Amino acid sequence: MNSYYVRTFYYFGGKQIEMGKNRKRIIVAGDFTVDWLTIAPVEQKATASAASSFGWQYYPEMTMHAQFGGAFLIANILRARVTGAGGNPPREVIRYDLGENDDPRNVSPELVPHAQLLLSPTAEEDNAGGDYRVSRYLGFAGPAMGGMGIFGRWNTDNWELKYRNFEGQERNSGEMAAVVVLNDAGNGFAKLKEVGFNVKDPDEDVPGDAFESIWPRILGLANLKKLTPPGNGVDEPDSVPVFPPIVILKTRLWSGETPNGLWEYLQFCTQNGLLGDERLYAVIDANDLRRVGANISSGLSWERTIEQFLWEMENNSKLAETKKFTNLIVRFGVSGIAHFRANDSDDSLPYCSFYYDPTMVEGEYIRKYAGETGGRTSALCASLAADFSASGFDADDTKAVSNALKRGLAAARNLEDAGFRKFDKQVRIPYSFVLDQRIAKTHVFAGIDIGKGQTVVPPPQEAGNTRNNGTWSLTGEILEEKVKGQHAKKAAMAEIAKKVVLNGHIDEDFFGIPVARFGELQVVDRSEAEGYRSVRTLITEYLARPNASRPLSLAVFGQPGTGKSYGVREIAHELRQSKTVSIAENPLVFNLSEFAGKQELTSAFHRIRDLAVETQIPLVFFDEFDTGELCWLKSFLAPMQDGTFRDGPSIHPLGRAIFVFAGGTAHTFEDFSDQLSKLKTQHDEQNKILENQKNGDGKATLEQVWELRRQIAELEQKKLPDFVSRLSGYVNIAGLNKRLDADAADSKTANNSDDMSWILRRAIILRSIFVRDQSQLLDPSGKAQIDEAVLRALLNIPEYNHGVRSMEAIINMSSLSERTYFGRSFLPPRNQMSLHVDPEAFLNLVNIETRLYSLKGKYSVDLKTQTLQPLSQIISDKIGSFDTIAEILIMSVADLDWVSKRPNKNLENNIIEEIINDRINRIFKPGLVQLLDEIGIGNGEIERVSSIIVDKARNVIEKLLNDETEDSLFLEL
Repeated sequence: MNSYYVRTFYYFGGKQIEMGKNRKRIIVAGDFTVDWLTIAPVEQKATASAASSFGWQYYPEMTMHAQFGGAFLIANILRARVTGAGGNPPREVIRYDLGENDDPRNVSPELVPHAQLLLSPTAEEDNAGGDYRVSRYLGFAGPAMGGMGIFGRWNTDNWELKYRNFEGQERNSGEMAAVVVLNDAGNGFAKLKEVGFNVKDPDEDVPGDAFESIWPRILGLANLKKLTPPGNGVDEPDSVPVFPPIVILKTRLWSGETPNGLWEYLQFCTQNGLLGDERLYAVIDANDLRRVGANISSGLSWERTIEQFLWEMENNSKLAETKKFTNLIVRFGVSGIAHFRANDSDDSLPYCSFYYDPTMVEGEYIRKYAGETGGRTSALCASLAADFSASGFDADDTKAVSNALKRGLAAARNLEDAGFRKFDKQVRIPYSFVLDQRIAKTHVFAGIDIGKGQTVVPPPQEAGNTRNNGTWSLTGEILEEKVKGQHAKKAAMAEIAKKVVLNGHIDEDFFGIPVARFGELQVVDRSEAEGYRSVRTLITEYLARPNASRPLSLAVFGQPGTGKSYGVREIAHELRQSKTVSIAENPLVFNLSEFAGKQELTSAFHRIRDLAVETQIPLVFFDEFDTGELCWLKSFLAPMQDGTFRDGPSIHPLGRAIFVFAGGTAHTFEDFSDQLSKLKTQHDEQNKILENQKNGDGKATLEQVWELRRQIAELEQKKLPDFVSRLSGYVNIAGLNKRLDADAADSKTANNSDDMSWILRRAIILRSIFVRDQSQLLDPSGKAQIDEAVLRALLNIPEYNHGVRSMEAIINMSSLSERTYFGRSFLPPRNQMSLHVDPEAFLNLVNIETRLYSLKGKYSVDLKTQTLQPLSQIISDKIGSFDTIAEILIMSVADLDWVSKRPNKNLENNIIEEIINDRINRIFKPGLVQLLDEIGIGNGEIERVSSIIVDKARNVIEKLLNDETEDSLFLEL
């Protein structure tokens, strides 16, 4: 809410100060520190000569450098941006005046906390990350006054706290500024009320007009009174409308439930009209939410982070006080940021804007550096202050705020990139680098708005929600925003996939679709990305524990040909640069379906042990471990649990290793692990029927119950539950084909209609095959040269028989040697193609467009007489004549054509009719109506015209299912 205020005059330091005079002013106040940066020598210094050296020269040389942190760090970053040549126009940055001690080396730890940070030189190959980075936080030396330090002393000795700008001119905090940044690090500034900072009434507990303290002086609100809106008879000649500053509160959650004095004061100001609630921004780190008990995952997927963040903000009582801030900014590393406005919506849904890097999640960006820089939230707040103080900035302009938040996130990333660098023999953060807009523009973030009738995010599964099966995705939301209707979404996904293959990246129109990268592997499926990230974290943590005595056990599942070992290999390749230990470069692979007996497995364990002795951590794949009716599970229990294996009477230690179990018969972890629970459920159901059978109500037999009991006992004897309990993590790999529907009667053949990323998965893998094996198909700009009909078939074929291997085979069997263009005539023969795809379905996708184009301009429906007329009379040239209707028809019937050629083609008539109606009403008609509207058919005619064409399309589809000749099919149109 925007309120009008009286510009008043008051005395401060013997001078009359006019409120609101300098609107270019930025005041930075709050807790600050002195950061001592300690740099140890890379190598031990040579022993000094006793005849010519001092005693201290016998020891390793340590250098120490001091810089300000906290509020002073924010001010220093701001000064580098908004003053002098960097400011446009220049703005004045004001902070505490420490007098002659205004140098970090001269400030006593009795007043201000001193942080001790150990820096390490940056590797030569990573010079872009600065000269030094923090390798260890050593701790603090701080005031002995219960944390009050400088504020406690100045409150009693000199409550007229002095401020100076960076030019050395004294400034009064009572002068209203454009932006005020308050740093609450829990070191005393937010607790001034607790030491009686109220000059007029030290016993006053409620902040209000009686306060003449540092807080209202900093905000410029000390004598500010709310003005009755103009036109209501107020006669105050010196009163003019002015706005209070925008306040950025950088704070932490210390207890979650208990607000501090500063929080209470700021809430009082907003509730009583002294400070518009839209002008107060509280900025926190996501780790603070986690520290007070919020269950928000880190680094799995943005979808999971968003789900859990929103649920915790709405339901966690420990965050109730935090939600009182109308504008709550939560930083998720340097890759994501949330703008949460709980009180900005009349319904139960929160209103939240979330900005994120689609290429990486929280924590991934800084992984490339061996160490941190720190101060990321300070960089964010400095950037926000610079933007908020800019001329013409409107706090009610959502786009302006959105851009400011993205730039703030880029500033935090700039700080992480900067590291610590040398300036005149002193080491510090390069302040000017942090808010450099040219660098910030290289960091691009996507955004999504949630609430107020926009995106609705389901509660997370962890909250007991059974509706959310992990399928909600940012990909789906981006498609929903861009296009409407199921047909349009599928068409959009097909277009995105096409451009990924051709250009190597997602089209900028659909920027924001998350793509996870693990080495050379790219993943777009949410659950698959979460699985791989979980595995990477597990391996990273395992490598960090040198005393681990047993293997790390993981599992991967997927349909045949999904590349179950490839992703883990790529993760291992990323992590192979450990300083003390390394993952063996060449993994050991054992296919258990080829083992004749347990002695071969024992020999495999010996090979693993021999490699582990060489200080390398073996990466071991046990393929098809679930074959042989799970006969191998028992043999892995001791190695997984104790890190030992038996060879005859002897027990041998395995050492450290990473076991990866790849499923052969189960396509998902749930298929494998739920076998026992499903049998028990069936047993309980059959047992109830058996009880009823005594009364003549049931049909189950005693033999059926006994058989289920036998199967349960057999699985328990094979130690399935014990094996599952020893796994640390797993990945379900989606692969090239549509996900299988676990709820279908035949889960091996039923495709999941909720799987929207399948065609994008294909596109990414297809592009990688071109880059790796057929690079001659890429022109100098990197664009793939391929016939669109061939590309359509490669992307849309209903099924690859052997997953990625089949896609690779079709491309490698094609006649592409030394060719720079992939045309239709270069495809492999039909009989060779049948090894990997349904050749009829594949070639139909290649050739159906040609058959339709051969009829281009020959036939159409006369809108008045309902007779066939040349199509060009109806469709305008800009639409491309027959092309658009051809595309709609192809997408409508392609799947049905495939269905008609499957072994179960003799479907019941009612099922066929249901499929036809679904295609017509959900795919064909919406696209047709959109087309008719685009070419200028009047609103009154659209329904009649579409009905005519829809009826004829229905006949085409029915005849296609009945294998009628193609000539008669297309004459219908």
